Amino acid sequence: MRTKKTIYNTLASALLQVITFVSGIILIRLLLVTYGSSINGLRSSLTQMINYLYIFETGLSGAMIFSLYKPLAEKNYDVINGILSATRKAYRQVGIIFIGLLVALTIIYPLVINKENIDVFTVVFLTLSIGASGIINYFLMGSYTVLLTASQSGYILSIARGIYTIVNTAIMVILIKLGLNIALVYFISLAASLLHALIIGRYSKKEFPYLNFKIAPIMSALSKRYDVVIHQVSGMIVFNVPVLLLTIFTDLKTVSVYAIYTIIFSGVGTLIGVFVNSFAAAFGDLIANREYKILKEAYSQYEFVYYGVVSIVYSCVLVLGISFIKIYTKGITDVSYVDYGTLVLFTIIGVLGNWKTPQNTIVIAAGHFRQTRHRAIIEACLTIVASIPLVILYGLKGVLIGSSLGLLYRSIDLFYAERITNFKVRHTLMRIVRMLFIITVSIIPFKIMFSIEVNNLMVWFLYAIVVSLWVGILALTVNFLFERNTLLKIIMRLKATFLKKGLS
Repeated sequence: MRTKKTIYNTLASALLQVITFVSGIILIRLLLVTYGSSINGLRSSLTQMINYLYIFETGLSGAMIFSLYKPLAEKNYDVINGILSATRKAYRQVGIIFIGLLVALTIIYPLVINKENIDVFTVVFLTLSIGASGIINYFLMGSYTVLLTASQSGYILSIARGIYTIVNTAIMVILIKLGLNIALVYFISLAASLLHALIIGRYSKKEFPYLNFKIAPIMSALSKRYDVVIHQVSGMIVFNVPVLLLTIFTDLKTVSVYAIYTIIFSGVGTLIGVFVNSFAAAFGDLIANREYKILKEAYSQYEFVYYGVVSIVYSCVLVLGISFIKIYTKGITDVSYVDYGTLVLFTIIGVLGNWKTPQNTIVIAAGHFRQTRHRAIIEACLTIVASIPLVILYGLKGVLIGSSLGLLYRSIDLFYAERITNFKVRHTLMRIVRMLFIITVSIIPFKIMFSIEVNNLMVWFLYAIVVSLWVGILALTVNFLFERNTLLKIIMRLKATFLKKGLS
């Protein structure tokens, strides 16, 4: 059953990431053409600033999800309801703080970007409109999202999010085509957020009829929250501080360049990460039931597949990325978006961020937030200290180098997972070496013998198919040669699952 749920979650999450990526590609191109790079930079900068306002929520969902693993496994409905009651109470308290911070941002932010000559009404109204989706999450969705994630029903969240994304994209495309003010576009699209909340709420009440939010809250479920906070704030700093620094030290057009590469790499990263939430819940269930032998084998297979996917995806990015950027930004002349050095730096950040993900997944599943929090603090501090002088000296590339240094340090987490899974770190290191080898070898033919120069997306997609096949065959061959038994076990697990033989 665990394997089936993991597969459902993974497939649904993968489909969601495709929908989200396509949506982002469509909307940002339309925003660039209709409103220009400065407005796109404003939108991206505001989105990241509002992400910082979620700091008071950090740790809440992670702690509650971890607290729910055991009572869900034991079907202890009183404890489940107590934890969810505490979750709803905490989310609403945080929601009130969020509203206050959002209002403060609407006052402060126009002073930061006044050099861009964008009218104050647009900045203020856009800030409130983007932030309002967070308010909907706090007051209508938070507790249901926690429950569905902990119960390994993440595929429901993915389906609901997919519906929201499609509806939201359709609304925004129509409104942008009509030439409405960008702030008004985001405000009207909040209808999709309300639909999203309605779907999640209705499904949760139907699937879990025992839900009772009026029961006395079990506030002790929040005991791990502040350890989780440190990890999430660190991640927020590492991945969001570049936009803040670029906004302060450069201009909105540079922010727009960063945003274009970010939409591509966040799409790539989230597509790779479709396994994470699915496996975190499954691992959490195994740990709660003390099934450590199964945990070790499942973790090994997860890590093997994950690194294989990372090697394939980032190889394709290095080969196909620049040609895509050229097509995507064709006709936009107010700033130059095409730069292979920037692509390489984003790829380095992507690989560094992903090669420690399997270890982070097991840390989350086991609830070992306190034991690893000092590393998160050092990573965040190193990123800030390195990025500030580098962004002043080298602009966009400087801030990317600063982020890379923080992520490189955090790679020491590779050694921690062994304590939980008993899976030897030397095997992990060998897999990382193979991953880097595959990425290096896969791009050599396209740097020496072939050059991809295309003028439209149709031809680009044809090239993408060819490149993906080449990289996929290379990765499969290399991994088969070095870990044949692991690959065969994964195939047997999938075969048994789909044939309903109950392999767990």
